[in-house]
Amino acid sequence: MDYSPKLPEHNVNVSQGHPLAEFFPLLVATIVIFLVVVGLAGLLVDQAVTYIDPELESELFASSPAQYDFEVEASSERTAFLQGLADELRVCMEMPYPITLAIAASPQINALALPGGHVVGFSGLIDGMSWENGLAFVLAHELAHFKHRDHLRGMGRGLVLVAASAVISGSSSALTSMLTPAVSLGAASYSQSREAAADAAALEALHCKYGDVGGAEELFRTLEQVNDDGIWSEAHYFSSHPELGERILALQQLAEDRQFASGTKAPEPCHFCGN
Repeated sequence: MDYSPKLPEHNVNVSQGHPLAEFFPLLVATIVIFLVVVGLAGLLVDQAVTYIDPELESELFASSPAQYDFEVEASSERTAFLQGLADELRVCMEMPYPITLAIAASPQINALALPGGHVVGFSGLIDGMSWENGLAFVLAHELAHFKHRDHLRGMGRGLVLVAASAVISGSSSALTSMLTPAVSLGAASYSQSREAAADAAALEALHCKYGDVGGAEELFRTLEQVNDDGIWSEAHYFSSHPELGERILALQQLAEDRQFASGTKAPEPCHFCGN
């Protein structure tokens, strides 16, 4: 009888199924575990930043806005005006720690809250405004992010993503390189709930300073017109927000709910704004 070699019918060391049938469940499980770990780390960051004292934050992030990737205007009357406006709003918002304001020479319609107590307003934002009240609302919105520690939460969650990317793809990977600049600027977009909370705090600050919340919508109406003209300048306010019209309605409803006067006083002209 001729001998014909063959594998045994049952071998615990050899899978009987297709390799991909085992690969995909393992891949899905790995992704789910990764997302859960990143999510839990993000929640821990949210809790941890509430315990960081503003003075400690200032020491940890002592670098000035001039060291970030944009050109900062030299000190001027306009800078002094904005600093004074921010200081008055800070008193209204009961923020005992100082905030340093700088102007970035950029056409972007934007403003940023940076770690260490720095607020940067882009010249495109200031040039696009006509009323002091509207500019005050934007500054108060950024101050609210400081008060609520949102800027640290955004940066902390970004660090979690960078660390996770480095573990998976290496510290020198393209993904890690792409995420790192966003973390250094603390530029991760805030959630809709945190943006809404910043809007509410800014509206209260506006009412505190002027006794009227008229003009709070100026930036949004300006951007509506900019968008209608087909020209759009990205701003972090809107990356996680509903459309501008909805945001304007939300501000109007908030003012009504809190019985804030609106439009009973003429808004203050902004002598250092405009083109």
